[in-house]
Amino acid sequence: MLTTCFTLLAGCGGSGENSAARTSPSGTAAPQVQPSDVAVNPATASVTEWGYIPLPDGNELRYTAWLPEGEGPFPVLMMYEGYFGGSDPSRAANIFVYDMLAKGYAIVGVNLRGSACSSDSWELFNLQQAQDGAFAVDWLAQRPWANGKVAMYGYSYAGIMQLWVASMQPKHLVAVGPGMPVVDTYRDIGFPGGILNAAFPPAWGAGLNADWAIAYRDALQIGDNKCLQHGALHAAQNNLNSLAVQIPQHPNDDAWHHAHSIKNWVSNINVPVFATQAWQDEQTGGRGAYFYDQLDPNKTWIITSNGHHTIHQYSHGIMAQLQSFYDHFLKGIDNGFDKTPKVHIWHETDAANLAPNSVTTLPKLPVKVKAKEFHLAPGGLMLNDKETAAAGPGTSYSYPLPAPNVIDSTGVFDRTQTGGVTANTWTVSPDNPLGRAVFTTKPLLNTFTSYGVSSADLWVSTTANDVDLQVTMVEVRPDGQEQYVQRGWLRASHRALDEQRSSALQPYHPHTAESMKDMTPGVPELLRVEMMPFSHVFRKGSSIRMYVENPSMIGLWGFQSILTPQTVTVHHDAEHPSKIVLGELPNANVKPELTECGTVDSQPCRNNPVPQP
Repeated sequence: MLTTCFTLLAGCGGSGENSAARTSPSGTAAPQVQPSDVAVNPATASVTEWGYIPLPDGNELRYTAWLPEGEGPFPVLMMYEGYFGGSDPSRAANIFVYDMLAKGYAIVGVNLRGSACSSDSWELFNLQQAQDGAFAVDWLAQRPWANGKVAMYGYSYAGIMQLWVASMQPKHLVAVGPGMPVVDTYRDIGFPGGILNAAFPPAWGAGLNADWAIAYRDALQIGDNKCLQHGALHAAQNNLNSLAVQIPQHPNDDAWHHAHSIKNWVSNINVPVFATQAWQDEQTGGRGAYFYDQLDPNKTWIITSNGHHTIHQYSHGIMAQLQSFYDHFLKGIDNGFDKTPKVHIWHETDAANLAPNSVTTLPKLPVKVKAKEFHLAPGGLMLNDKETAAAGPGTSYSYPLPAPNVIDSTGVFDRTQTGGVTANTWTVSPDNPLGRAVFTTKPLLNTFTSYGVSSADLWVSTTANDVDLQVTMVEVRPDGQEQYVQRGWLRASHRALDEQRSSALQPYHPHTAESMKDMTPGVPELLRVEMMPFSHVFRKGSSIRMYVENPSMIGLWGFQSILTPQTVTVHHDAEHPSKIVLGELPNANVKPELTECGTVDSQPCRNNPVPQP
């Protein structure tokens, strides 16, 4: 039996050693571990253990475990990411973590290799990190305070890594709760529509270094010299492997993107999944929800909602369902969670309290929708599929006049523990009527609720050989306001389609070097713009509007767009039937009243700059 020595940092300021041994649940010896410190957590009166998980190749992953009061053994909730979770397991979910700790869960943060205090070099998500994480799951399950059952938690980086680790099917993993993942590095975040997202990757890389500095500071305070030795190498390695360097070097969907995207392994996941996805996520975008359809629908629960990146952390409704999920699958509590609807579609989640205005539930994935077409017509009209467009010339605009930013240029959400937006803006300025094509439906005779993927199928000609399109969807309200809904992008030279993987609602562009083709000036070509997925309630009396314009800032995203001056024409005649195809959610449970403008999370309003038809 292994005896591990702990240093107790008692509230009186004294220290000592505790040689009491703990055995693993099976009665076998617990795995060898570096001597670790134990401290009293003043917020929860828990015991903290930290140390290094020894990987098979000789590298080490830094971990910190917060243990609840009591003898144990305990079910384990593990967060695995590249910030400083190995030093602070509450880094990305503090309210949730403290609640779960009080309910008797051991909370463990683990830093992936090359990040913060862990050894080796950092790289973007990859198969090695998935294998490391799977090893960490099984290693932690054998700690003397663990009961052999491990689940994973967290969103963003931690959500992404849950999918990677779960795809390895570690023996002791029983459930995962990923939120806001990046599943396809090219399409989700690096090159939406083939256009370089030049703003977010370098900002994220700088934040990574700043987070590691916090881990090094904490290591100094507790005398973790090994962390400082590892950390001395990380900054230079991060600079070499940073997204700001790596992403621009791979402008096509090549082997690098394939190696760093989990999309090809998602279908291997065989444990229960509780997923969350915010459509207007200003950091990782909303495409991650596509891939949950690859999971076992009988083991997958999902909440989708309008909203921002950290809704996973701050929404009490999401946290309550997550707790029930873990209670059922990790603790074995018969709380009825397994009988709850597996799909919850939140409509018009409020920015102040992050609670939905209404909810549509479905038994399980996939969410079935009807493709609804709206056809573009002369005079800036958008007609439903039962109306006939009159003949007329195309609609032209000057490129690249700037388009308005959505959620001001800083993209910063300053939130309290209960939410609350202080930077959620969308202004008419800069207002360049000559720099956009605008199409609007007549006031809707019935409320229309959209869901999921959609495609703007535009016949476009231009006076140059390439151009970037940004399609912005809005609701034009009868109160004189426009409400932002969603955006999508496409570089014209990336217009080629993989017909086998495309559908009426979702175009799939290969984005390979071989598939690229310049435009011929003056010749219309079909450009199918993939919209980021969304769900929105377009109320009776409102109109649906589409802007076609130059890419602009959205949240933390900014694009390195083509700057060649040119005239762009969107055609809409019998030979060039431009349209937008939206997914209509049947039998949606929505309220008839318009929400107050400015209250819906991440969907700001502005004064309507274009008359409603």
